[in-house]
Amino acid sequence: MSKPEREDYARIFEEECARSYPVMDEFETECGYALESDLLEGAARTLACPLKVNTPNWQHGRAIYALVRRLLAAGIKGNFIDIGTAKGFSAVVAGWAIEDAGAEGRTVYSVDVMEPDSRERRNSVLELDGFKTIAEYTSGHLAQSVNTRFFGGGSQSLLTDLLLEGEQIAFAFVDGKHSTDAVRREIDLLRKLQTTGAVVLFDDVQIPAVAAAVGSVPGYKMRRLILSDARQYAFGTRL
Repeated sequence: MSKPEREDYARIFEEECARSYPVMDEFETECGYALESDLLEGAARTLACPLKVNTPNWQHGRAIYALVRRLLAAGIKGNFIDIGTAKGFSAVVAGWAIEDAGAEGRTVYSVDVMEPDSRERRNSVLELDGFKTIAEYTSGHLAQSVNTRFFGGGSQSLLTDLLLEGEQIAFAFVDGKHSTDAVRREIDLLRKLQTTGAVVLFDDVQIPAVAAAVGSVPGYKMRRLILSDARQYAFGTRL
């Protein structure tokens, strides 16, 4: 692939904005909450629009917002975790949902294998002006009333630390390493961190390795959201 230009990112962004997702429209209606499209797309332009073989997709932002708002309305206690920071999009959206719900005192943990302060390729139009840290990516997007904390080193270390600290997780978004063993290890730890009514949302369930891990998750009532052959989610509610 030749060196990307601003026009390349602009083109894929506009193409994705023009697509419709009836499944997500219906899911938002079912949950009773929907994120404003202008806000969603404003963040997605730099945080969730990578230039690669597959088209960009930021519909998980809609799922995160609707699910977090619904579980907060149900009075579910605990904090929030985003596994697979990338450029911080999912953590940002979770923070918006918490702030919009008026749920004070909540924390969003976000973890990736890369350190948040490192300047490495993360595939965004912002990189055309030089590599950025997560703080630089998320500047101007983070909910001011929510404590959002970013970590490196991968999910296992953070999840284990949270378990030892007696943390309770109300909502988890899982989009880290896409192997069956890695996802199963995350599930095993999350199960211990979540109580009845808590939710875990899995991205990229169209990938066979991820599907194998989430096909049957003990302790959760599972459901799939199938947008297309190329984009599927699954979420589980803790029993």
